[in-house]
Amino acid sequence: MGLQLTDASTGLPARDRLRGRPHPAHRRRPRQERGMRSDAGRIADRVLAVGVVSEPYALPDGTVISSYFDEYRVAADPDLLRDVGRALAKLLPPDVEVVAGLELGGVPFALAVSAAAQLPLVLIRKAIKPYGTRRQVEGDPVTGRRVVMIDDVVRSGRQILTAANALVAAGGLPTAAVTILTRPGQAAAVLAEHGISLDSMLPPVPQHPAMPTVMRR
Repeated sequence: MGLQLTDASTGLPARDRLRGRPHPAHRRRPRQERGMRSDAGRIADRVLAVGVVSEPYALPDGTVISSYFDEYRVAADPDLLRDVGRALAKLLPPDVEVVAGLELGGVPFALAVSAAAQLPLVLIRKAIKPYGTRRQVEGDPVTGRRVVMIDDVVRSGRQILTAANALVAAGGLPTAAVTILTRPGQAAAVLAEHGISLDSMLPPVPQHPAMPTVMRR
């Protein structure tokens, strides 16, 4: 094997530098990958344009803020809901078998994800009602099946854990959670301690300049 000379300033093999070949790390991404990334960015922009509301909103502690994120407006737009469902479906782990929607905000998005991913659906109540089926998990049986939980906004992760407990009680295996956005907090770390991964369509709040500081839930 011959000795390969490397240009110290660029880290390129000398022959590649002389021939003008770009270093593999500097080569452009395939056109298909660039298109997928731009599609996701356009959907994110649409979510923010529809969901960010510049109106007074009262927090539980009495504080009134000038703008907030309204996930229900996103869910109310049929075209946007369909596209958000497709975007969230791309974040699902490959081994999940059932999609679970959390009451209330996660339900429309779970329906959209179920349709996009062609996976069966269950809906998780916040609490068991004392009448009717008296079940907290409604829909397709989850016994022995890996379940991904869908919610709109996650911060502390407490609602995800409550839903996970309901799934376990029903015989399911909650392994992942996917959300539109994650607010500042320790949700990912808390859920990881329970073997649940967390992924979101939008980056954490402080990393997106268009997102207001304080949002619902």
